[in-house]
Amino acid sequence: MVLAQPRRVGRWQPDVYGEEGLSINAVYSAVKEEFNLGAYQFSVEKLYRDDFLIRFQSVDVREKVLCEGVLAGPGFLLTVKPWKRTLYGQRLGYDVKVNIDIVGIPAHAWQEETIRELLSPFCSVEIVYTRFGFSFKQNVDAWAARLDAIPDRRWLAIPEPKFSDRLHAVLHDYGGCKNQFSKYLIQFEVKLAEEEAADGVQYSIDPDYDHDSDREPKGRVSSVVFGVAVF
Repeated sequence: MVLAQPRRVGRWQPDVYGEEGLSINAVYSAVKEEFNLGAYQFSVEKLYRDDFLIRFQSVDVREKVLCEGVLAGPGFLLTVKPWKRTLYGQRLGYDVKVNIDIVGIPAHAWQEETIRELLSPFCSVEIVYTRFGFSFKQNVDAWAARLDAIPDRRWLAIPEPKFSDRLHAVLHDYGGCKNQFSKYLIQFEVKLAEEEAADGVQYSIDPDYDHDSDREPKGRVSSVVFGVAVF
């Protein structure tokens, strides 16, 4: 992928530069005409007002464009350079502890790996709180850069066999010969995690409290089985 950033040269043409900045068509035409490329060989998408991402089908074509360095268009120049997700990204620390309620994961897809996969682009999962039996609502503690960095919903696609009353047809689907996906809406309710009690909290003890009374059994012990007291 290549990052293209325009620079004005002379006057902008109305059909090239509008209220939202340089148009995608202008960038697309400049690259296509400069290198005589077909429509299937690359695509252009707009990241920001004057930042464009160019995807090439061929590594050779991409390297050829990068070697050029600067492309000319009607009234503008395009500076091109390599682009990676982490190359120009801003590093953020996961300093905010959050608690997330997760609703919508179906019973046959519930496992910790599913939750971690859903949340991994946005935060680092610390604890997954599991319950006995299946619950449609799950809960996790996680660390994030910001509270609003976690979206309120995502879609989960699960490969599932088509319904059939014939066993061999179901097994045939599970073997991967037929691709059918069911889509589930997963919702996240994100809030700040409750902080533990602050250090230095004052506690009071009744002056008449007898510490030895804690060592005496309460009530009558009728029997003891395998170390468990039954009252």
